Amino acid sequence: MERPLVSVFVLTFNSSKTVVETLDSIYNLTYPQIELIISDDASKDNTIEMCTSWIEEHKTRFAKVQMITVPKNTGTTQNFHRAAAACHAKWIKGIAGDDALYPESISNLMEFCAAHPDARMILGNAGRFDTYLDDAHFTGVSGPDLNITKVSTAKQQYDILLCWACIDAPAVFYHRTIFEDPDFQDCGYGVLEDYPLFLRYTKLGHYIYYCDTMVCRYRQSATSVQRTNNYNNLITKSYLAHFFGETHAYFQGLEKVARYVVNTHDWVNCYCKNRVSRNVFNFLAYPIYWVFYRIQQKKCFKRIENAIKKG
Repeated sequence: MERPLVSVFVLTFNSSKTVVETLDSIYNLTYPQIELIISDDASKDNTIEMCTSWIEEHKTRFAKVQMITVPKNTGTTQNFHRAAAACHAKWIKGIAGDDALYPESISNLMEFCAAHPDARMILGNAGRFDTYLDDAHFTGVSGPDLNITKVSTAKQQYDILLCWACIDAPAVFYHRTIFEDPDFQDCGYGVLEDYPLFLRYTKLGHYIYYCDTMVCRYRQSATSVQRTNNYNNLITKSYLAHFFGETHAYFQGLEKVARYVVNTHDWVNCYCKNRVSRNVFNFLAYPIYWVFYRIQQKKCFKRIENAIKKG
């Protein structure tokens, strides 16, 4: 029996140094029926030329191939929705042009879909890597230890997401009806396309399923967008836009302190080669983060819950 088509879209912007590795990982997927969409957000390097050349050489492996380009940079969120809108399959996998998929990922996710017909959004595991996607730069796995994978209702997941943006978007598998639903078409700010979507999805009572399989190799370099103040400010904005409609200085202050601790933790794990020093820092940093997290949770999220109850 012929397997159903799955769409895989790649988001690129000045990705010439990494995009071939990303595309090769899609080529090497064990799942046969793949539609490949590459959506470039006005790269200034030779990303488009590299993708075009790669497509010409490898296009026979795919059921469909499409390259999308725009004359002006629009930001990650618009590029994300533009790529998703171009997909034709029932199930959609998105990936950035600096990450990579594990060969069995789509096959395992589709088996999970068959066993869970009610699922519309599925979270898998992401292998995290420092700068390079090889074993020497592997830093850990996100997914199986997340509290969000251990609860049974969308409300519980929503409460957890209120406390932290804990989902690695490259490990998420989407049903196309999510992108056709008006409730989710305006989600995202600038470079933050995923977290507002997860918040609204669970707030509206939709459960994020968990599949215990390795989905992607997730690159976390020192220049990643997640390590910028702009990204942190957008995280805060997504809270405020959903639940307050006004700015609370104490909320933003606690959010920034907690995130600076986490970002410092990530930087040390990337660049400190001495394992003992890393372990000592992690031992000292965790209590600092935990204290501010608890203060944040007590003072801020109680107010959020009250706002939700009233709304």
